[in-house]
Amino acid sequence: IYFLKHLTSLEERVFYSEPFLDAFEIAYFSNLKDDDRLRYEIDLKERRDKFAIEEFQRKQFDKGLKQGLEQGLEQGLEQGKREKEIEIAKNLLKNGVDISIIKLSTQLSEDEIKSIKY
Repeated sequence: IYFLKHLTSLEERVFYSEPFLDAFEIAYFSNLKDDDRLRYEIDLKERRDKFAIEEFQRKQFDKGLKQGLEQGLEQGLEQGKREKEIEIAKNLLKNGVDISIIKLSTQLSEDEIKSIKY
């Protein structure tokens, strides 16, 4: 209300602050005629739709990236665990430990243990 009441007495530099720019923009679009207003509304809808689509795609990308990282970490941990079991089996084989004990000490099958070169 202050803005409208004192519009003629305000200094020009005041009009470049955000609230005033917003007010001028609203006033401009409020005065558009039928065809111009329709074009404006269509353009505004298209921009909002584009923003919504980009935001959705960004969220989907972030979700996929997170899932990929989790899956990669899980696979890496499993691979590391398996390599550690093979290393333990190698050391036990080098020391002449029976395969049945190695099977109990690791999660390796008898065939896997027999295939280990040490």
